[in-house]
Amino acid sequence: MIFSSSVSSDYITIQRAGDNTVIAHGVTPLTINYLSTDGNLKVHINTNAACSTQNTARISSVVQLCGCLNPIKYPPTDINVNLGINTLSTVQWAGDYNVTKGYLHGALCIYSSSIATDYITIRKASDKTIQYQTLVP
Repeated sequence: MIFSSSVSSDYITIQRAGDNTVIAHGVTPLTINYLSTDGNLKVHINTNAACSTQNTARISSVVQLCGCLNPIKYPPTDINVNLGINTLSTVQWAGDYNVTKGYLHGALCIYSSSIATDYITIRKASDKTIQYQTLVP
């Protein structure tokens, strides 16, 4: 899910309505991986992380995405990733997927595409649950 405000510097905080646990916070747009156990959500919009307020109208929105389940694996073999930049494919099409492995525990991974409008869905290979989804950074 992607929460956003029409004011590009707004700070968004997402809470579980049931127990008020903060599950995510950050500058708009804010992307979260919603879990059904999160239940109903409270969405707080402030002008900064200190929770400042402003009496100015803004448009708030949420985009719920279910990720993609592409049918074509390309390349057909799994890809071992190493430290540094790894090119997964030089001829991948939108609609293909690939399987990567060899990640270091706790490593920061940044996925990208040469097409700025592409949408990336990261799923766990074992059960296909969505781990993350976003437009190309």
